[in-house]
Amino acid sequence: MFTKKLSLNNIDTKEWFSYFRKYRVKAGILLSLGCFYFAEPVFYSFLAGIPLLIIGEIIRIWASGHIVKSSSLTVSGPYSFARHPLYIGSLLIGIGFVLICRSIIVIIIFLTYFILFYPATIISEESLLGEKFKDSFKIYRQAVSAFFRKKESWYLPGRYAPFKFTRFIHNKEYKLVILLIIVLALLYIKMKLPAA
Repeated sequence: MFTKKLSLNNIDTKEWFSYFRKYRVKAGILLSLGCFYFAEPVFYSFLAGIPLLIIGEIIRIWASGHIVKSSSLTVSGPYSFARHPLYIGSLLIGIGFVLICRSIIVIIIFLTYFILFYPATIISEESLLGEKFKDSFKIYRQAVSAFFRKKESWYLPGRYAPFKFTRFIHNKEYKLVILLIIVLALLYIKMKLPAA
């Protein structure tokens, strides 16, 4: 009987989750090509999807102007409302593109990718943060849930730090902005092309 618990205390599980975290972006890019192939965008699907896409990217830009990867525990800006605002933004962007693509196959690809990669990524990242920042992360995790704030009465150094444009540049979020514009342009061109 299989009795080994799914826990990050187990080295095999750690490596497995770390693998998903490491290759999440590359897998997303490859699957996006498949989504583009199966996409059947129309004018109204653009109207439905673009607002979510814009909101998602605004959240990611806000988060990228606060997060200091590896060197400190980020608890300011959107991180005072949710522990994973970047992923919330990514989810909204993904849903936006699913709506634009207007394809059952794209829905299946998106759901499979998100369910497969993101829970493992979040668990892996939180394990690393817990090991590195210990009590500070424990306080933060008790006060702020993964996606919605739990309570108001908490404090950690840096909670009220301002957005910094230099961090937005350093974290290279502008590359995603450019990529989104390119993908939207390609989907628009595909919409305008006559059906084969």
